[in-house]
Amino acid sequence: MSMPYRPSIDGLRAVAVLAVMLFHAEVPGFAGGFVGVDVFFVISGYLITSIILKQQATGSFSLLGFYERRARRILPALFLVMAVTIIAAGLIVPPYRFTEISESAAAALTFTANVYFWATSDYFATASRIQPLIHTWSLGVEEQFYIVFPLLMIALASVKRFGLGVIFAVLAIFSLGVSEFMARNYPDAAFYLPQARAYELLAGVLVALYRPAVTSLAPLASTAMRICGGLMIMISVFTYHDRMYLPGIAMLLPVAGTALMLFADDRDEIAGKALAWRPLVMIGLFSYSLYLWHQPILALARLATLDSLDLKDNLFILLACFPLSWATWHFIEQPFRNARRVSLRPFLLTGGTVAVAILANAAVMVQTRGLEFMTRPEYVDIRKLRDSEGLKRVAGIRTNECHYRAGAGSLDDFRNQWNCLGNGRGASVIVLGDSHAADKAFALRVAGIEPAQMTGAGCAVVPRLMSEECASLFRLAMEQLEDRTGLRILLSQSVTHTPLTAEDIAAAMEFFKPFGKPVVWASPMPVFPNIEDEMARRALAGEDPFAATYSFDDGAAQAARAAMIGVAGPANVFDTQKAFCEADGGASCAAHIGRQLLLVDPDHVSSVGALAIGRPLSSFLFGEERPAMETADETVPIGAAAP
Repeated sequence: MSMPYRPSIDGLRAVAVLAVMLFHAEVPGFAGGFVGVDVFFVISGYLITSIILKQQATGSFSLLGFYERRARRILPALFLVMAVTIIAAGLIVPPYRFTEISESAAAALTFTANVYFWATSDYFATASRIQPLIHTWSLGVEEQFYIVFPLLMIALASVKRFGLGVIFAVLAIFSLGVSEFMARNYPDAAFYLPQARAYELLAGVLVALYRPAVTSLAPLASTAMRICGGLMIMISVFTYHDRMYLPGIAMLLPVAGTALMLFADDRDEIAGKALAWRPLVMIGLFSYSLYLWHQPILALARLATLDSLDLKDNLFILLACFPLSWATWHFIEQPFRNARRVSLRPFLLTGGTVAVAILANAAVMVQTRGLEFMTRPEYVDIRKLRDSEGLKRVAGIRTNECHYRAGAGSLDDFRNQWNCLGNGRGASVIVLGDSHAADKAFALRVAGIEPAQMTGAGCAVVPRLMSEECASLFRLAMEQLEDRTGLRILLSQSVTHTPLTAEDIAAAMEFFKPFGKPVVWASPMPVFPNIEDEMARRALAGEDPFAATYSFDDGAAQAARAAMIGVAGPANVFDTQKAFCEADGGASCAAHIGRQLLLVDPDHVSSVGALAIGRPLSSFLFGEERPAMETADETVPIGAAAP
């Protein structure tokens, strides 16, 4: 038994997918466009529940039939996009990136893309812009919902509709509480994992349960609902940003707005007719393919051009996605959804073949590091050197011992074992902040000083960017060191994603003032945005990656340093960029000295880069005269960086 078609829902889908696309294309004014995904979640909850309820009422519901319809709806277009993405990536990107893309395709195939990206990526980080399949995290959440929800509906089949509403309302409220807690304490997990997103899908479930009880709504009431709901969604799209606690309570605005729009009656209602505008409905019909295609094409174009696209380029790519997505909907989605046109056996055979190929490709790429053995020796050498320096940095910043990473263990476990109190001269300074602050602790260690350290991935020291999770870590450290005389607090924070202002610096000074310890700052690093890909491409072409100069960006770093000096005074600000850029005794800024890497990625230091910063930082903190690095081949005391 099919549901009555509501064209306004396809219009709402179009609004949602356009918001997401404009966000990914970095169009000004659409900083909150990511809420389009939340709109999709509510719509999915509504449609799936409506279908199951109608089929249960007629006795035609079949769990296997439900899973087959979901597979036919989701998999054909997804498999096509993943296959094309993998083939295109193999021609465009260096082997190490091809391995990452192959891994993410395997995760999307196994309905665990959200878990994979939780463990590997921050959705709002710069690196996510060049992840072709990062948007499949939302499919992971929906697929996990599709697996669990029909089982719940079967288990609760004897419960009347009102009772079902009560049960799912309680679950939604519980999920909202979990989401708010996780958003403030485990933000990456909150963004990606289903327990923090369930209330959005359940909002749609509740609309499906209670909407039939209202036999008809006056056109004026429906219009008011849709206008209010539309405004709630648009306010979110235009005002939300990546520094909010998400999803949590904040996401109630677009979720409730979507629920209102779904609850409204379509008959003789002007706002519903606007959503049912034919071009909008057409976009909604192929919105799934549009959602699938836009991110891989944007990301691969950025990778192919070393991220040199401008706004016009991004908009052109989005426009090109429309005919491609329509063709995918017409020639792939539609035929495979029709069991009479493509029966179950060829559907399973085709899907199984593609799935095996994607999984086999991922297995081979992981085992061979992207067929690295087939590349030039120059590439193999540079990757080995970068991997080696990466391991030294992990040890040097004391990952999971002094530096917290959310995906590597629980916050409570980290808090309970933390004992990074420093010793010797280093006990008179504690380093607080994010991974860039951890690099400062690493720099002091390679210079022979063991500081106190409490840092965490993404742990901003500026209050407007600071999570409750990170604030609790900073408080713990300062409580344990409150009786230490002569202690100074060294603060450092990345500006790669978010610039810092004088107001930010002043707010941070005010936040740490109650601890009663003097505060000093280490200014941000310059950023070499595409250094890994640039060096890899030179090496793959048989060129010497150490014979080239690489561009860097220091605008945000210089602005932050000026703000720090303006608020804290020049005597209390260490010039990280000067120390880093003059590592070879010159005034130029480089990513390497001779044949030694100064960086393990665009803005985190290697052991050599740490030494370049560590000596002048030690002098800044302790008044010692340290010689500059004399040669590029100077041995770095990596033993000092071991746990």
